[in-house]
Amino acid sequence: MNQDTPCIPMDHIETCFRLRRHLVMEPGWLEQYTHHPRPEHLASALAQMDEQAFFQQAGLVSQDDPHYRASPRQCVKLADLAIKALDMHHLGLLAGKLLTLSQHGMVGVSAVTHHTLLECAQAISRFSAELFPPLAMTPVIDGALGAFVIRERVDLSPCRPFFPGSGQDPDRGVFRRFWLDADSLWL
Repeated sequence: MNQDTPCIPMDHIETCFRLRRHLVMEPGWLEQYTHHPRPEHLASALAQMDEQAFFQQAGLVSQDDPHYRASPRQCVKLADLAIKALDMHHLGLLAGKLLTLSQHGMVGVSAVTHHTLLECAQAISRFSAELFPPLAMTPVIDGALGAFVIRERVDLSPCRPFFPGSGQDPDRGVFRRFWLDADSLWL
C-alpha cells in the first residue's frame, strides 16, 4: 500500500462529515463540548463548510459511486482542509467522541457482541483494517483493561493531530480533557 492506493470507503469519510449534525450551534455548548478556544468562530465555520468543495479540493470526484475508494493522500488532504477550516487540530478526537455504535452499522454490532474483551478488540482491529487501511490497530489486553497500539502503514504526518495519542501529552491539553471527560462521551 502507498499513499495513492484507493482503499478507504467513501461511506466512512462521509460519516465524519455527517457528525456535525450532532453539534449544537450555540457557542457555550460548543465551547464546553469541543474545547474550542473560539466557539463563535467554530459555529460560523461549521455553518459555512461546503463538503462538496472539500471533496473536490482533495481530488474526490466519484462520491456517488458506492464502490468508490479514496486514497490515504486524499483523506490526509481532506482532514487537513477540515482542520484548517475549523481551526481545530484535535478534530479527530471530536469525531471519535461523536461516533456512535449505530454509525458503524453491523460492524459496530458485531464488535460489541463478542464474549470477551480480547475477541471484541480483535474484531475492531479487523474492521478498522477494512474501513481505514492506512492505520493498523493491534489490541493489547491486560486483565479488565484494553487498549490499541496504532501504527501507520503509510505516512500520515500532515494529519497526525487528527488521530488521538499522536504525540500529545496525556497529562496536558485537549487530549486529557477529551479522554477524562467521561460524562460527555455519549450523546
